[in-house]
Amino acid sequence: GLQTALAMMSLPRNESDSIGPKTEIHTPKTDYNPAPHHKRNVFATNGDKFVFVMVGLPARGKTYIAHKIKHYFQFFHSAPTEVFNAGQTRRKLLGAKPTPGFFDPKNAEGSKLRESIAMRTCENLISWLKEKNHNDVLGRIAIYDATNTTRKRRKWIIEKLTPVLQSRRHLIFIESICDDPATVDQNIKSVKLTMPDYAGREPGDAIKDFKQRIEHYKISYEPLESKHDDKLSWIKMLNGGENMTMNRIKGSLPGQLVTLLMNLHTLPRPIYLSRHGRSVYNVQNRIGGDSGLSSEGEQYAKELAEYVEDHILNQNLHSTALNAKHARLYTSTMQRSIQTTRWIKHTVQPDGWVTMRPRRFAALDEVYAGKFDGMSL
Repeated sequence: GLQTALAMMSLPRNESDSIGPKTEIHTPKTDYNPAPHHKRNVFATNGDKFVFVMVGLPARGKTYIAHKIKHYFQFFHSAPTEVFNAGQTRRKLLGAKPTPGFFDPKNAEGSKLRESIAMRTCENLISWLKEKNHNDVLGRIAIYDATNTTRKRRKWIIEKLTPVLQSRRHLIFIESICDDPATVDQNIKSVKLTMPDYAGREPGDAIKDFKQRIEHYKISYEPLESKHDDKLSWIKMLNGGENMTMNRIKGSLPGQLVTLLMNLHTLPRPIYLSRHGRSVYNVQNRIGGDSGLSSEGEQYAKELAEYVEDHILNQNLHSTALNAKHARLYTSTMQRSIQTTRWIKHTVQPDGWVTMRPRRFAALDEVYAGKFDGMSL
């Protein structure tokens, strides 16, 4: 649901709660500035090469998901990862404005051009996959971002990629399905209208044209099914992860991919940040400590609760899949943070969700000031 974070700088709770100065208990360290992450001996994919192939109709979040996967494996696993988008290849080869009927499966010329685009995109992917890394243990992850809606196209992809992969299990299809018309419309309006394909066109005309493009793909669409695709490795997502089906997914990295997709949000969820109200230590111009709120801080807490009620919990999120009342509240473990949020109401919704149910995280606590804690500035 909607996430609301109230991040308030505060002191870790593993120290005394007294307001006075504290004794330094930290053990001296010599590794305050470790080697940059990309230079460490990381094992990313253990030298393996993976290809994730997106599947689904247009406006189903495939490109969004592809780039989320890329960022995840690059940042957390140091794995060289790249997205190869067929739409970008088309624009480079044919320009940004496709001709009317280009995506119509009955258009023989258009079908031939789309095949050549798929071929070029796949060739670019394979060339990149064969490149060497500066570290052999890093491996590589390539993401083929296209509709790939027919079994014939997916069979062709398998034939092209099997020679450059260690096994069939290193090729995973990821299908995104959305049967919520409101979500599809929102995706078209927020993302597709900004595509180079529709630059300078009236929004209404562009929406109509893109919906027609979707209808063209529906004619030949063949979803992944156990009946026909039992020997393939695939993950099927319904409505952004409400339901997931998997087939032949084994291994550490594929398992991490599944975890990512299960927790991936395909709809925007705003996050609100707030400092804590003015504390007693703030009034005394002292750092650190675990003091409560001052009278001014208490007033801020009451006004914050009013803001949450009027502007956060009653906003229109423009999607039937989101409920503003399904909001979360995160604070640090310190008194000033907890007291700042104590006037926020926690009503129980008809489905059992507790609105703004508070959760406390030590990770939001203020960095300990050592022997200076409690001193005046």
